[in-house]
Amino acid sequence: MSDPNERSSIASGPANNGAVTSWDRSNKDKNKVASSSSRNKEFWDGWNCWGTFLLCVMCFFVVLGTATLSKLTLLLMVHNLPPLLGRSNFTDNTTSGNTTIIVEGINRQVPVAWVTALLLVICTPHVFSAFSNLYQLCFKRSESDAASRPSAPDSVSGRSNEPESCPTLKLRWKLFTLTIIYAVAEAVHSGLLALLVFAVLPSYDPLLGCILLMNITGIPALLRSVYKLYEICRLRENRKLCEDPERCKHCKNCNPKEQKKEFCKSIFSLLFQVTGLVLLGFHVKHSIVLRTLTEIVLILLPLVWRDTFVQIPKEPCMKCIRGQQNKTNVPSNRPKGFDSKKHRKCHFLVSLLNFDFKKHRKCHFLVSLLKIGLPVFAVMIIYRVSGMAVIFDDWVLHSDDDGCNRHLPYILASINISSSVLCYAFATVACKVRAQGSCFALPLMLAPGLTFGLMHLHYFKNITEQFLGCDAVGVPLNLRWEIFPGVAGICSYLAYFLFGLHLFTNADSTRLQSDCLFKGSWYCGVFVDSSLVLTRKDGKEQRSSPDQDAQPKAMDHEDRHGSLNARDSETLVYVCATMWHEEREEMTELVASIRRLNDAQTTKSTSEQAKDGYKLEAHIFFDDAFKPHGKDEEASSVNDFVTTLIEVVAETDEHVSPPSLTKTPYGGRLTWELPGGNLLVAHLKDKVKIRIKKRWSQVMYMHYLLAYRLADSTMSDTQKLETAQNTFLLALDGDVDFQPEALLLLIDRLKLDPNVGAACSRIHPVGSGPMVWYQKFEYAASHWLFKTAEHVFGCVLCSPGCFSLFRASALMEDNVIKTYRTPSTEARHFVQYDQGEDRWLCTLLLKQGYRVEYCAASDSYTHAPEGFYELFNQRRRWNPSTMANIIDLLGNQEDVRQRNQNISFPYIVYQWMLLVSTLITPGTIFMLIVGAFSAAYKAVTLTGSLVINLVPVAIFVVICFKCKPNTQLLWAQILSVAYILLMMLVLVGMIRKGFDFGICSVTSIFICLLVGVFLLSAILHPR
Repeated sequence: MSDPNERSSIASGPANNGAVTSWDRSNKDKNKVASSSSRNKEFWDGWNCWGTFLLCVMCFFVVLGTATLSKLTLLLMVHNLPPLLGRSNFTDNTTSGNTTIIVEGINRQVPVAWVTALLLVICTPHVFSAFSNLYQLCFKRSESDAASRPSAPDSVSGRSNEPESCPTLKLRWKLFTLTIIYAVAEAVHSGLLALLVFAVLPSYDPLLGCILLMNITGIPALLRSVYKLYEICRLRENRKLCEDPERCKHCKNCNPKEQKKEFCKSIFSLLFQVTGLVLLGFHVKHSIVLRTLTEIVLILLPLVWRDTFVQIPKEPCMKCIRGQQNKTNVPSNRPKGFDSKKHRKCHFLVSLLNFDFKKHRKCHFLVSLLKIGLPVFAVMIIYRVSGMAVIFDDWVLHSDDDGCNRHLPYILASINISSSVLCYAFATVACKVRAQGSCFALPLMLAPGLTFGLMHLHYFKNITEQFLGCDAVGVPLNLRWEIFPGVAGICSYLAYFLFGLHLFTNADSTRLQSDCLFKGSWYCGVFVDSSLVLTRKDGKEQRSSPDQDAQPKAMDHEDRHGSLNARDSETLVYVCATMWHEEREEMTELVASIRRLNDAQTTKSTSEQAKDGYKLEAHIFFDDAFKPHGKDEEASSVNDFVTTLIEVVAETDEHVSPPSLTKTPYGGRLTWELPGGNLLVAHLKDKVKIRIKKRWSQVMYMHYLLAYRLADSTMSDTQKLETAQNTFLLALDGDVDFQPEALLLLIDRLKLDPNVGAACSRIHPVGSGPMVWYQKFEYAASHWLFKTAEHVFGCVLCSPGCFSLFRASALMEDNVIKTYRTPSTEARHFVQYDQGEDRWLCTLLLKQGYRVEYCAASDSYTHAPEGFYELFNQRRRWNPSTMANIIDLLGNQEDVRQRNQNISFPYIVYQWMLLVSTLITPGTIFMLIVGAFSAAYKAVTLTGSLVINLVPVAIFVVICFKCKPNTQLLWAQILSVAYILLMMLVLVGMIRKGFDFGICSVTSIFICLLVGVFLLSAILHPR
């Protein structure tokens, strides 16, 4: 290498860089053209504001309208059932004036259509749940199944993760026992639901029915008040033994202030609920059986949602734990400082109530099937016991003398189901876009009152009769109120509103999946709005699993060998870019992206750092960074590309000091200190001393950052594990352009699921010319269709190396880095290892059981080849490597399926179909061209067309075997232009066939479907 003075001058850039002489007063315009990511961000930020506002408005009205419509249609359908226990009305039956309808006795005719319609309403959510679980069983595997698979020894600690047989047997027995309990509870719930709909509600008029449907928060309020009271007592007990009581006042896990507020709200809600039920009981005087059944059903029905309001308590801060250990003489090596017998019993009971069956899909699927059949069986029993017509034997159908449509029950059922599904979907969207208070809680709180008001309005004037031309769905009743049902309605609504107040404050501020939002599966067909309120997870608890919550928080520095929580470990992101001979513009975009990351990270507030903060360190690995020299000679100086990089860094941020240069065994290292203290390090590789090319640069930074700096550190094994779980490597190409938000989205994906080993973004090609136009369409179609399909059916097979985030602990697994660094010794190795290193690295992660995810909301921009030669060379590397890695994965599919819960047998079949279609696609296109050529020129027979098209293909095959690459590329360019023209003939021929045989011909349908798929995908992806 050159002497220090020379290197310092190189590091500082050209002579007189930035210096202003006394006579040179002219300035250069510093307004630069914004990058592609910046322009798109500015454009879409404006649209996103309006789009978010419109979406929130739409969510509010859709949730409110559909929840109201669902309850109205349910009440109207129930009103047409015969009252088995007599009718109890909201009104005073003794007054004169308007006509009052009193049902005396029991109508022995069973309205088959209305019963069937209501059964559809009750069972449809369970049908959706069954299909969802069946899909998950086919394409995914549950965590319980994955836990039993053999696992390799951990690379950091060296300990084996192989589960023992005895704990597995105990776990299976516990699962079986809990499944029986869960199935019995769900069976009781289904029976009570059928009893409510077919026996209890028909005995009340719709107004009283509307009040009854609000009276299901009693048991949840009682459970929550008891749980909050236990939390208050537990926190007070912990604070008495705390080392630092003043500090605990500001600790969320130790301060009982929030628990007291929730306790008061739950108590008042319970009091109003009990008052409403008692007043309703006073109103129902004619039937003790009806009153008893009403109270039993309304009390026991909400037990199915018990687990939402009883959570495993979080541990206090470490000051409380240590203080309790010291004052109660508990050994310091015990994980919990308050592990007393009564707390263990309570912990077990809470764990039993909180057991999540959504993770055990087989059990959940069987229970869903059970809940589909039980309501039908319950209806048969209800009508048999009541002495009415025998089901399936003596049902008497209603006639249509009133002129109503005989399909009216099914129309109302369809409206009810559609509105319920829309309510659930838009409520989920409202929670996902962080508008829970205004677009989820508020409309669901208003829906019961709006339903009561509309039903009350219907009593003044029969709206449905004017709309339908008949009175099949209700009759106006007398509207002189009685005191008991009126006050009961007010108390019931207040109880419901007070119970749901926590939804306005406990909204989560992070991005969550649908499964993380609600405890239950789908919704309840009868209680659509109430089930969403009762199953919505607490925003402070939903990101935590019970096992995570049971671990103490991160300890102070003096407790470095204690237990750590992965969620509380500090996130560390290593930005690792590989460079070779990039242009100045490409370097500028990469350095500007790193600068934006640094600015976003250093300017975050304390609260933002706690939520989305991370430590940042950027590394650029520069291949062939020195001018040519002999093997026995020292590098004299860096080449022009390194000099350009130094100038670009200086131009991008004027506050950055010149880099410091360090001599290393592989060449040299340039280090810049960015504003805020983060480092930007450029590793200059000398091709005489170390292997070059992208794969070996990746091997270099994996070993340097993960093996040398992390695995060989002085931390304990526990700290190494937690640090590796929260350390991420952002792999970049030297020409990538992105915004900080794109990285945050990928970090969120990896933090949500520890089984995710890598995540990739949507890639946008940048450039100009026909080749770039083609690649823009190709990239868009690939991300819209193929990557999305892989993400949904299984997992993505390739995370592009131009912008991907990898989990350090996944890369440190056995058979990942060690296999990835294998030198190529065979022809297959050169194709699989060196020509498609990104796909091969992902293949190794998949074989170790990790998931690779695709995040469509994260965008990055990379320069695409603008010339034909560059594009053809790129695809000549990618296509064989893609097929080689897929064949490797399919060849080891038994082992991959055993280790990876995201790869199932149907997904393997799907990949086999894609592979076969890839192999036969050239032949299919060739046959299309032959047919189109024959159709365009009638004088040419099919045989002649086959020979004419076969000649250039055969000539090109010979050229590929015998000629040099430049000759191959020249002929490929010529043939590509020729085949573009021929494909135009194919299109013309297909359009001609469509006109000849009509719009219903196979050709016309094929063209319409092909165009429709891409057009619809483009509309759904405006960005």
